[in-house]
Amino acid sequence: MTEIHGLWHDGDSSASLHAILNASPHLKRLRLTGVDFEREYSLDATRVSARVGNIPRRLEFIDKTCFETQDNDAIDALFHQTRGRQAVIHWMENHIAWIMAALLCTGLITWAMLAFGIPYLVERTAYMIPIRMEAEMGAQTLQALDTLAFKPTRLSAEQQTRGRRLLLTLPDGTVRLEFRAMQSDIANAFTLPGGTIVVTDHLIELADSDEELQAVFAHELGHVHYHHPIKAWLQNSASALLIAAVIGDVSSITANVAALPTLLLQNRYSRTFEVQADDFAAQLLQTRGISPCLLGEILHKLDASAKNKSTDALDFLSTHPATDKRIEHLEEHGKQCR
Repeated sequence: MTEIHGLWHDGDSSASLHAILNASPHLKRLRLTGVDFEREYSLDATRVSARVGNIPRRLEFIDKTCFETQDNDAIDALFHQTRGRQAVIHWMENHIAWIMAALLCTGLITWAMLAFGIPYLVERTAYMIPIRMEAEMGAQTLQALDTLAFKPTRLSAEQQTRGRRLLLTLPDGTVRLEFRAMQSDIANAFTLPGGTIVVTDHLIELADSDEELQAVFAHELGHVHYHHPIKAWLQNSASALLIAAVIGDVSSITANVAALPTLLLQNRYSRTFEVQADDFAAQLLQTRGISPCLLGEILHKLDASAKNKSTDALDFLSTHPATDKRIEHLEEHGKQCR
């Protein structure tokens, strides 16, 4: 008969009592004895926790009580858990080389999924989302931004009409144009899911010509064409879920660490999306007899204007990273801008 020492928990309180577990494997019975109590359980009806290193094992009985012991070898012998796969897993858990190899493999697989797997899936999933759902997401996002960052536009009816007229000169499909003001007068334009283009007052004031505004609209139409807003949302969501699954229960400080890879990757994806939208705009502008270099000009003005604004506000709505490289790329489309 096997005798195992440990602690017994009654399941109703945090108190624990010293107990001795006597096992008769051939009878498939377990007898638990302690001060002023004795209980008997079926071996087959008892659940035992897996062995992880040398942490205490936990036996859960049918009456919701449990028994914990550090005698892992005795538990393994009792439940025959040192055979086959469990033996291999336990052996690997006790060898640092295998632990490091497992961590490396997990890291490589996670990186591959973030860098290639998720973008591949997102590219094919984005076009399956109904436009009605995208439009609803865009409306909710704009409503939230109106609460957090925007104020009603200060543009005159004539200025708003000018903007909508210029957008109509481009193939806009179901695109809707919205004007908003911001406290820090940030010059920006961005696209929401469902095809809503939001333009800030300062951008309208910053543009020196109709062609520069058309260049901005053409760029934003590129985001609409490629469904970039919904793709960005899918990538962020999938990346966050993957990181949480790898790390486990993400909370407090761990949540910030888990979010960092997603934020870094989002910066890379944003660059990819911006280049795609720039290429779309360059081709569209050329069909209208407008030089793609004008998009580079307005980007240069946006960049110069942003350097004079608060960093916090800029980080909140910045959608145009790596401006110098993008201007160089647009110059290749325009052959010679200056």
